[in-house]
Amino acid sequence: MDDPGFFADLERLEVSGPAAVERPTSQWFVESAPTSPSVDARLSIARVVLAVAGFLVMVSIGGAAAAYVFADRVALILAR
Repeated sequence: MDDPGFFADLERLEVSGPAAVERPTSQWFVESAPTSPSVDARLSIARVVLAVAGFLVMVSIGGAAAAYVFADRVALILAR
């Protein structure tokens, strides 16, 4: 940043106004039909249950992997 050549190049740079960025609409995001509040509540509960179950599965897999990798040390600890 202290290079005088950098500032000279920066002065020569022509910058026009802000470019208008046109965001394309995606075909993947489709608005769903209005649903009743009870359906939304059930979906939200299902998502929480799925998230908790996924977390427990990941923790179990991590524990099993750690036990497999450190099986000899785990055996020494359990032998005490």
